[in-house]
Amino acid sequence: MKLFFISVLFITTACSCKFSEDGKDSGDKNVKPVLKIRYLHEKDPDFKLLNNAIVNIGKGKTKLLIDVRTKSLEHYIFAFKENIIKISNYGGDSVDVYGLDNKPVRKDYVEPVSDTTKMLSAFIIKELNNTYIKKCTFQDSGNELYYPTFEYKYCLAEDIDNDGQPEFYLTYFGESDGLDAKPLKVITYYHFNKVKATAYYPAGNEEDEYHVDYDKNWKTLPKIIQKKVNHILESRKNETKP
Repeated sequence: MKLFFISVLFITTACSCKFSEDGKDSGDKNVKPVLKIRYLHEKDPDFKLLNNAIVNIGKGKTKLLIDVRTKSLEHYIFAFKENIIKISNYGGDSVDVYGLDNKPVRKDYVEPVSDTTKMLSAFIIKELNNTYIKKCTFQDSGNELYYPTFEYKYCLAEDIDNDGQPEFYLTYFGESDGLDAKPLKVITYYHFNKVKATAYYPAGNEEDEYHVDYDKNWKTLPKIIQKKVNHILESRKNETKP
């Protein structure tokens, strides 16, 4: 318990120092609110320390931690986890190849293939007096025909509307077999309310076209945040162009 307390104290102290070192708090009322944001991956020095504090929240392996501290020193962690549900192995053997007389003429080796089915989860966690409280939870589970993957490049925390509070962006793609359109979803947590935009990528049907749908909460977002979401969708779309 003593070691855990020291670890949490270190995290709080480190973040507080980083905030003051940037010198953004000038006392001028015209200065825009500032967030201190760190994107921590497994190889980053502070990743393990911060992950140990929230290790019991959700299942799976933590892939990304977004550490956010507001100007008023509120502390949030946006945690992304991947949990392997099943690994299916195919091939690695030989199959008969038949001739016109329906008799086997040779054996062909089938290259081994492995499919991994994952459950994705993410949490917005607020740290308050060394206690970690889940504010928002996301989860999507794959299967044999559906393979959701986080688009980590577009998983973000920002304060675009400059209200002093972060908005969180979670972006993931739903790869799948078959001819159903493949969804790219951007979920925005604005003041911890969930808003979703979904871009559909054609999967092979001639009549299918790329299009975007917005949920009923879309209009609750400030225009500048709507613009940010659309920028994410457009940037991801441009990556797929030849």
